[in-house]
Amino acid sequence: MTLDDYVAWATTIHSKATIGDRDRLLSYTALGLTSEAGEVANEVKRLLRDGTWDADRVAEELGDVIYYWSRLVATTGRKPGEILAASRSKIDAKVNANQS
Repeated sequence: MTLDDYVAWATTIHSKATIGDRDRLLSYTALGLTSEAGEVANEVKRLLRDGTWDADRVAEELGDVIYYWSRLVATTGRKPGEILAASRSKIDAKVNANQS
């Protein structure tokens, strides 16, 4: 499955929380994204605190992160590849500036 395919699929999923206006959808998906990213961070915290790493759990949470990210991508009207290319350019510029 490509990212484009996944984003197209994710936009077909609707819940009571996302029905309504654009601001409601943006709020719900942004909160979902930060919540799921927090779940990933919690697994890293467990690694530091307990020395345990549950790669399967992290992978599951990353899937949830991608779902909410995909919903936000769709609201921008851009393709995932465009966002990724812009991100790469931005990061490359920072890395190159730091190496100068």
